[in-house]
Amino acid sequence: MKIAFVISIKIWGGVKTWMLEFGRALQERGHEVVFFSNDSKLTDEVLRSGSQAYTVRFGPDYSPISIAYFYRKFKRHGIDVTCMNIQKELRTAGIAAKMLKIPVVQRIGLPSDINFKLDQKLAQRYIVDEILVTCRWMKTETASNIPFTPEEKYTVVYNSKPVVCEPRAGKQDPVRFVITSRPVDGKGHEGLVEAFRRLSEMKVDRFVCDMYGEGELKSKLQALVNQYGLQDKIQLKGFSRQLNEKLKSYDFGVLTSNKEGLPNTVIEYMSMALPCITTRAGALPEVVEHEKNGLLFDYNDIETLTDYLKRCITMDDETYAKFSLESHRTIAEKFNLEKNVQALEAYFEEVIEKYRP
Repeated sequence: MKIAFVISIKIWGGVKTWMLEFGRALQERGHEVVFFSNDSKLTDEVLRSGSQAYTVRFGPDYSPISIAYFYRKFKRHGIDVTCMNIQKELRTAGIAAKMLKIPVVQRIGLPSDINFKLDQKLAQRYIVDEILVTCRWMKTETASNIPFTPEEKYTVVYNSKPVVCEPRAGKQDPVRFVITSRPVDGKGHEGLVEAFRRLSEMKVDRFVCDMYGEGELKSKLQALVNQYGLQDKIQLKGFSRQLNEKLKSYDFGVLTSNKEGLPNTVIEYMSMALPCITTRAGALPEVVEHEKNGLLFDYNDIETLTDYLKRCITMDDETYAKFSLESHRTIAEKFNLEKNVQALEAYFEEVIEKYRP
């Protein structure tokens, strides 16, 4: 197969990571994969992995220049199927694909990626052939809320990671927590800092927490950390591309978001056999089983979060090892990249056959 991944989002989020990792895996399975992105960092990353990539200026929606550009590139590479994310891509690359009778798969990360605006209804009717979602919750939520996208248009292929680490025998002292979601509104970082402040006041202070990512709340979080005197406990690390290696050095992964689909964050934690403390947002209960491979709480329930963090800090090694084993098993059996890239491969093949001129 010859597959084109197209993405116009500027920030580095879950969809870029998904496209990069699944694209690499498809390339390794013998398919030709071509990336189109307005982010030169992503382009450079793709080129380093041996795939083909173009840095693109998408221009205005429905731009004849952009449409002609994608038309030429898709035709030159003999693309069989395209996969893209949001309206900007559909209104340029999507139109070019339809002109060439190449099927268009829209990969959505949240139900809000599709709404009731007229141009989105038109895109769903005339441009998008199939919708790819990353979890059962996404399929049910989007199909029920957006009636002009019938449920049979959706296919689920789970976000996935390779199995990296073996289960862990015990935790460290001090216990090391990590959160890798971007520090922006709705991600709950302030509540996490508050929970650690409460633990410190209780003298339950055998912990450190590293926060990765860039966002508009980073300076506010640093001010809170300074105000509470937690500089030796909480470090804001900024953006990092080598998180896989760094995650090996932690004991627990944390996600405090109000709104999620099936985030790469938690799957990345579990690929390192880390138990997780996370909210019940979106599809997270499909990954984290309460009291088995992690602990679930409601967004902004700081009291429960504080209790769970305390429990993690004081947890004995035998209990910790059981949680770690279940995290490892969750990835190996359900969210395994090697298995699910085969599901994506079969899906693309079916789409190509279904829409073959």
